[in-house]
Amino acid sequence: MSSSVWAVDPRAELSLLIEQKQNVAAFELGEKTFEEWAGDPEFDFLYGVAARKSGNHQKAIFAFERVIVNTPTNLKARIALAIAYYEVDNFKAARREFKQSILLKPRPNVVNQINKYINLMDVKILSKRERLYGSVFALYGYDTNVNSGLGDEQTELPLPGLGLIPFSFGIESDTQTQLRAQLNYDYPMTQTDTITASVAVSDTTYSEFNQFQKTSSDISVSYQGKGDEPNRSYKAMVYFQPFWLAGQHYQNLMGVMLDNVWQLDHSDSLTLSLNASHTDNQLDNLLDLNAGTVRLTYAQRKSVMMHAYSVGFAMERVDSLSIDSQHNERNVMSIGYRNNWFIQRFGMLTSSVDLLHSEHFNDDMRFRQVDNAELSFFEKRKDLTLNIGLSFNMSIAENWIWMTSLRGAFKDSNVVLYDFDKKIATTGVLYKF
Repeated sequence: MSSSVWAVDPRAELSLLIEQKQNVAAFELGEKTFEEWAGDPEFDFLYGVAARKSGNHQKAIFAFERVIVNTPTNLKARIALAIAYYEVDNFKAARREFKQSILLKPRPNVVNQINKYINLMDVKILSKRERLYGSVFALYGYDTNVNSGLGDEQTELPLPGLGLIPFSFGIESDTQTQLRAQLNYDYPMTQTDTITASVAVSDTTYSEFNQFQKTSSDISVSYQGKGDEPNRSYKAMVYFQPFWLAGQHYQNLMGVMLDNVWQLDHSDSLTLSLNASHTDNQLDNLLDLNAGTVRLTYAQRKSVMMHAYSVGFAMERVDSLSIDSQHNERNVMSIGYRNNWFIQRFGMLTSSVDLLHSEHFNDDMRFRQVDNAELSFFEKRKDLTLNIGLSFNMSIAENWIWMTSLRGAFKDSNVVLYDFDKKIATTGVLYKF
């Protein structure tokens, strides 16, 4: 530093201008004398104050950082740097500098001021996490088996009072249109805990078979937070899902869910999911069900891929046990695998495979009442279902995503009525807001 250009030391004038709250003039003076005086701790501090108070926050940060480099124990400069970071919403850096300031053992009134800033930061962080957001999407697709038909083969169906009746339940395919809209609201309670309310409505319409139109809604409130252990988080949710078939209110599903997540390391996690639900069928009380599910999922991230392996168990019990309803009770075992592949500059490719084995442990007495019915109708029903999926999502513009998917369900049952396959292909766009 040299004073050859400026005969008068600018530091005194800078201090006076700041004291008179002429911050713009002080900053302009600092700019004029910067090349000669930058690096002098007192000048840098005054220049930083003038820069911050005149709205030049980044230059203020650089000035205060130069002071700390030259005088690490300068309490005023470190607090000023923390405030400058706070004012540009760099809360992580501000918190770091405030903590460093406390280590320098300032007076109690200064500590109180620091704590006030820290509390203000917490409030601002929470307010930034409060948000309203959602999405809408429209898909066009093709379903190879809209009616879950069995095929062209003829079989005999035992019907009470009629005996064995030959019938064929042919497969019907059709194009479909799917529409869905979802709105979410996040309300942060603390740094780690958030309440989320969500409402979604979806509709699937077929070109020819209007009797299979499906409309549903999903209303939920969830609470997400972290446990006492630093690597544990959890999510609790209550939900209500009414469902309409061909415009007629068919059933309501309501339940509670709890996810416990343990982060094993930076890439591996373990999730235990518990779910209890009740299905209230609006057309047939015999289909009212109570269900409980437990699922364990191990997820592992490797480079651009995420692998998830799961195993689950579910049981469904009728709400009112009778001869006519007992056949609806079952246990379900499942295993699954899911892979997310993040393809740079293209999007995300997702594949999934799920295998479910369900066993109904009561007879279907409707078939028992028919003489000479096929033996399979007298057996307790057992189903083996393979679900596979492949989807690709790609960003095509800001907030716009192109989505396409292929899904297949292949069901093998010892009761012919439930033995069928279906495949669905869809493509469309999603808009996030």
